[in-house]
Amino acid sequence: MNVLKKYRDFFVYIVFGFQATILNALLYMIFYQKFMISNVISTIIAWTITLVFAFFTNKFFVYKSTERRVKYIFVEFINFFLCRLLSGVLDVIFMFISVDLLNLLPLLMKFIAALGVGLINYFGGKLFIFKSR
Repeated sequence: MNVLKKYRDFFVYIVFGFQATILNALLYMIFYQKFMISNVISTIIAWTITLVFAFFTNKFFVYKSTERRVKYIFVEFINFFLCRLLSGVLDVIFMFISVDLLNLLPLLMKFIAALGVGLINYFGGKLFIFKSR
């Protein structure tokens, strides 16, 4: 039981991170395959929408940030955005190289990218964004 308590944030992050990954992949595939929008633009659109979902799930469920004042929520969102921007750029670069240059399977590459991006995002959230619980 002590392990569950000690790593609670990580376990809850995995649950919501999985949901964000599915949302991101679904949105990506809709824009990329259904609407035939380019790989990079589809990645950026999916990332942007997923960012908002991830902010609220991370704030309220993963890290249980109790801050409710608009000014501080805005600061948390800006910090969240900046941290995720770094991982988002890495996601776009990975997708560009793997799909556009190497012609690998888009959905598989999206899930592989999500693993690396997820780890970066978890530690960014824990160490820099929602640290003042």
